[in-house]
Amino acid sequence: MTGDATGGANILSYNLQFKGGLQVDYVSIVGETVNNLKLTVSKQNLQTEEEYTFRYCIRTKYGWSDGFSPELQAKTATIPS
Repeated sequence: MTGDATGGANILSYNLQFKGGLQVDYVSIVGETVNNLKLTVSKQNLQTEEEYTFRYCIRTKYGWSDGFSPELQAKTATIPS
């Protein structure tokens, strides 16, 4: 995100969140309390054949974005036998 989407301000942090299965609340993976500018993040200890939902928001010098990105669903793979 740059330009008009950030009000022309530099991005200081990406807050990436996820929830899985029957979870109601999102959990922050990175970026909420410590600035994070990484565009690639690994999440360990996910369950096989489980669907997870991810979303993110950004922080600039003006504060956090008004909302989160559209949700992205991903399903973990089955372990080969």
